[in-house]
Amino acid sequence: MSNQNIFNNTRADAPAPEVNGGIDSGMQALFRSLRFAFLALVIIIIGTMVYFITLGGYMAIPPQEALIVLRFGAYEGTYTKGPLWFFPYPVNQFIRIPTLPQTLKVDYLSDAQRRNRNPRQRLDSGIDGYLLTSDTNIVHSAWSFSYIIADPQKYYESCLTPQDPRENDPTFQYAKTPPTGRGPQTLLKYLFNNAVVSVTASMTIDDILQTKQSEYRDRVMSVFAKSVTDMDIGVVIDNVTLDRVEPPTQTQAAFLEVNTASSTSDTYITEANTFSIRTISQAEAQANAIIAQAESDQKKIVSQLRSESTYFNSILAEYDLNSNAVLVALYNDILGEALSGVREKYLLGTDSDGAKQLRMKLNPELINGESPTARQAAPVQRQQAQPQQNQQEQN
Repeated sequence: MSNQNIFNNTRADAPAPEVNGGIDSGMQALFRSLRFAFLALVIIIIGTMVYFITLGGYMAIPPQEALIVLRFGAYEGTYTKGPLWFFPYPVNQFIRIPTLPQTLKVDYLSDAQRRNRNPRQRLDSGIDGYLLTSDTNIVHSAWSFSYIIADPQKYYESCLTPQDPRENDPTFQYAKTPPTGRGPQTLLKYLFNNAVVSVTASMTIDDILQTKQSEYRDRVMSVFAKSVTDMDIGVVIDNVTLDRVEPPTQTQAAFLEVNTASSTSDTYITEANTFSIRTISQAEAQANAIIAQAESDQKKIVSQLRSESTYFNSILAEYDLNSNAVLVALYNDILGEALSGVREKYLLGTDSDGAKQLRMKLNPELINGESPTARQAAPVQRQQAQPQQNQQEQN
């Protein structure tokens, strides 16, 4: 009886439920709301399935980028051309790897050099960067190198790449240690650091600062590229650039004086070499001119001697045949040559009776280079000289 009272604990004065009243209309509104929510949920599920089957797996691959596809966490393939379609996450996971040349910078500068501040008296190994040369000198440098991801799969699987390989390496800090990175960029920087330190330690500071900077850069690139190749991480070194190299700031004035002296010495040496080359060229030109003139004179003299020898031999042959005729001909030739330069000629002799005679040429020929005016003045001079000559003959 008590149990019945417990479960049938109803008040006698409680109102009876309304069949067509407010409570029934509220339940109907709730049912309508649930019906709309169910329809919306069905639409969302259907839309999600449609998106999952169509656009959800559509992948476009931009230039200079590779797409790695992991299916349930296992490597499925690497793709460089699109568009492609795959089942979206969680069936497939997509990792984009940049394949364009990427550049990283590494420097071994002091904190003052980085900030363009006045240098401190000493270098702090925890803050300042520096390198040691083979002759125990300190040098600072700044570098940049570019690399290309040639094998995206090997790069992703062996370099601890971040979730998005297009981002920089994540940075970690343990206890009180300086923050450090972890990933492919950090690995490449450590390999590059080993190459720079080893090559710098094998060269002198004069070679690095003055005479062999190109060789310095080439050796660093060779060692760095070999170490990356030996690691087999799917990366190829494209280029290494030496952006800056200089001695410690405190000693730059002394190095500047050495460079100035070396430059001045090179200038003087260049000028001396230029003067030497010019002097030697002039001497060689003069020697060649003298030799050419001597050879020309030699040929001329030899030709003249040969001509005279031929002439003499011909005269000698004629002389052997008729000596008197040759002597008379030679006498006439010599006399003609002697008198060819005389403007006025006089002949002194005697006639058949033994009387003295004076013969002259009234119209003498012109001598080479003589003007007609001088010839017109000659008769006047002869007329003036005639009485004196007649007086001398009478005496």
